[in-house]
Amino acid sequence: MVEQIEHAMAMYDVSPSYLTRAFGVALGDGLERGRVTAPGFLDVEPMFGVSDVTPQSGARDAMLAAIDPLGELAALSDKRRSRLIGKSRDWFSEYDITNSWFMSDASLMAALEQARTEASAKKIVAGHLETKREFWAKLFARSALILSHDSTAAPDAWLSFAAVAQALASGRETKKIPVFEDILEHTLYVAAERAMEELEAEGAWDDDETGPPAIAPEQKGELAKLLKDSRLQPDQIDGYLTAVLIAPEFMPPNAWLMPLMQGVEVKGQGSIQRILDIIMVRFGALNEAVVLGEIGSDMRDLPKKQFQAWAEGFAQAVDGVKGAWPKRALSRDDKQVVDMIRRASTEDLTPTLKPLLPSWLQATANKWREDV
Repeated sequence: MVEQIEHAMAMYDVSPSYLTRAFGVALGDGLERGRVTAPGFLDVEPMFGVSDVTPQSGARDAMLAAIDPLGELAALSDKRRSRLIGKSRDWFSEYDITNSWFMSDASLMAALEQARTEASAKKIVAGHLETKREFWAKLFARSALILSHDSTAAPDAWLSFAAVAQALASGRETKKIPVFEDILEHTLYVAAERAMEELEAEGAWDDDETGPPAIAPEQKGELAKLLKDSRLQPDQIDGYLTAVLIAPEFMPPNAWLMPLMQGVEVKGQGSIQRILDIIMVRFGALNEAVVLGEIGSDMRDLPKKQFQAWAEGFAQAVDGVKGAWPKRALSRDDKQVVDMIRRASTEDLTPTLKPLLPSWLQATANKWREDV
């Protein structure tokens, strides 16, 4: 069971002193909400070396006080505090625990079903997040408490989380705290993923032997024609798919299709389905190239504009597919190459980047994929 839990969620190694404070805050929070302590808790408590736990009222404030007995948070200058709050824009790429940071309660999901545009959906989620300020303040304070007892975390990592928790308690608007933009996008992604799963379930094939019809081969210029007047380009999609295929963390199609297709509008009945079909055909071809050690071999012949589109798509996947490219997984050299790819979408880096890419792409795939 413990092994299953470790695979299902982010784990942190904390000092024993964390447990007394965490138990006290949890008990106090439960009592404030009228929740009785779980049966057997007092029997299990000594197993962790905890002999005396006093329920702490005011969970958020109790956690912040436990973290910061010397008042370091209160002594922050306005400039330093603002920088720490701004660092929350990096939390989603630096901390695995953020994978569970989204809202999915029934009232929100029902409201999103009525949204007709991306803008209206964002407005609905933003409004809902604002009503859950206390929930998020407690969560950030709890995260700060964990990091303050994690020997592998940066010494001041907890300060950023504590500063955001305190900012929420002081009335700062969620739209002025960078991490809430990621929480909003993650919430929309989860909602869209669930909607797609429901559609797939409704359209499941009754006859397993028959299965879905075969996808017709892509015709020359077909994808470009289907994407006309949209923001996507065929080479951009290839770059995006390449980044997905060689990413340090495997992502299922639902996780990367949504960010790719979000906001894309095409004309013509069946066009979206045909685009998705072609994307999966290209995905299969690129995957085969990875397995054969040939990924990126045709990039040297790409004209400048097509190469820039490819680079834009690659960077889009690195930055937009949550959890696929965690910063902690990348070496210094990897980060430099990824940064060059980002710049190549607007700058002419073909003389320096093109010769380097094929070998780097394959080496990256070899590092992370077990089937290569």
